[in-house]
Amino acid sequence: MTSMPRTRAEARDGRHKVVLGKGRQSTGLRGWHVACIVLGCSGCPYWGPITLIEVENVPPRILSHTDGSIHCAEEDVPEDGDTDVLCVAFDGQPVFVTATDDDGDTLEFHWEGSASGRIGNAENTQDGDLYTSKVRVDRDTLVDGESLECWVSDGSPDIKRQIWTVVVYE
Repeated sequence: MTSMPRTRAEARDGRHKVVLGKGRQSTGLRGWHVACIVLGCSGCPYWGPITLIEVENVPPRILSHTDGSIHCAEEDVPEDGDTDVLCVAFDGQPVFVTATDDDGDTLEFHWEGSASGRIGNAENTQDGDLYTSKVRVDRDTLVDGESLECWVSDGSPDIKRQIWTVVVYE
């Protein structure tokens, strides 16, 4: 004897009886199903095949990042305010990006300097739906004037980036 299906997916395979209402069982269409189909009544409770709907991906969002101008001399901070600057004043200086993904995808981070290449010493942490990636940069790791980028990805083509223009102090 087979057990009753627990889900609609089990009920669709044709080997199980479908439970309709309070304990009545049927292996085929009931009279009211046929009437709905023939008459084309709107609102008839017809159970058709389940269709999977593809949901569009929501890209990650960068919530916060290092204010790289903390260690800058006034003349090194851009006046336009649109460009983020990272003044590297000491070795081991931390730089971070915190991001989230509204549809719950796992986030990955990639750090790279435009002249120095990939920076692979990132410390990545997760706290609920917040992901943080932190690298420590040295004065001899980055080149003055290059760009430091952190790419945030949820596995889709929608990548968010945080970019700093680097100023290295000797």
